[in-house]
Amino acid sequence: MTTSIVQGMSSLYEMYSTRNSLHQKAYKHKTTRIVALMIAKAMNLVDDIVCVAGVEGAEGTKMSEATRDMFAFTNLTDHILHQILFHVSDDSRLRESKELLQRIKHRDLYRFV
Repeated sequence: MTTSIVQGMSSLYEMYSTRNSLHQKAYKHKTTRIVALMIAKAMNLVDDIVCVAGVEGAEGTKMSEATRDMFAFTNLTDHILHQILFHVSDDSRLRESKELLQRIKHRDLYRFV
């Protein structure tokens, strides 16, 4: 084998080894999974309450339906968590969602998944 092929194979092996390491140490870490679960629950609770801007600025696209509207989908950023935290409403689902996000912020996470 030529040197360039061996170097290419070595780089490819290193890339997949790094990917595997990241999956084991970060992506599938128990804390990462717990936080993801808590965020998903918080977002599900307020799906009918907090909406994102859709096509041509039309308000009212539910977060769960944003995949059907590319403009709304691109508005689903981390900012949506701030919208939940600062949204004003007496709805109990919003209150529960805010409490979950506050728990994440203060590292008061679920003990078990």
